[in-house]
Amino acid sequence: MYQNIIFDFDGVIVDSNEIRIEGFRTLYAAETGDRLDRFMQYVRGNRGLSRYRKIRYYYEQIRGEQAPNELVERDARRYSQIVAKDVACAPELPGAEAFLAECKRDFRFALVSASDQDELRAICRLRGLDRYFDTILGSPEDKAVNIRNLMQNLGWHRRSTVYVGDSSNDRTAADSVGIDFIGFGKDNFQVGERDHEVVDGFAQLRQMLLDRLNNQGALTRA
Repeated sequence: MYQNIIFDFDGVIVDSNEIRIEGFRTLYAAETGDRLDRFMQYVRGNRGLSRYRKIRYYYEQIRGEQAPNELVERDARRYSQIVAKDVACAPELPGAEAFLAECKRDFRFALVSASDQDELRAICRLRGLDRYFDTILGSPEDKAVNIRNLMQNLGWHRRSTVYVGDSSNDRTAADSVGIDFIGFGKDNFQVGERDHEVVDGFAQLRQMLLDRLNNQGALTRA
């Protein structure tokens, strides 16, 4: 039975994926030729990766240039200026905060996102979401590293912890740490990728967890 739930943020708690994606188009709007289109194709195909990795990819793979850390960090700050306000005002996914508020007595929650950590924490404070999470972690650290560190720091065990995310990169992070994964949004996963549980929203997630709890109770009574 799960006792701990780690959530992704964009596309799970808040409907902000398109804001994040289009922010890169604005960031590199001065790009010429087909390079912006190729970069945007990469961005759309790699939800769940940090802005730092995407910016580095832009310079190294799209432009064929070196990407020193100071350049990546400069563009990351510019990107934050483009998207942060809109993400802070974006609508929540239906039922997200209600689920967190009603289920916090039964589970412990954490947030692990590819979003910049300082920006993510500020947005969560502004939206009043920080009160639900034991910890909120983001980039530039890798998701898998953040998950591993939080489990060690909070004393969470792999068998009682699950990661809820909306991309294959989220699944990869969960697999690398050895915890279960629940996909959020069936349209986000190809049929061949669905060798894990997938839910379409918080009502279905709640029912799945309730079913697991009831099944565990039946096994215990048996």
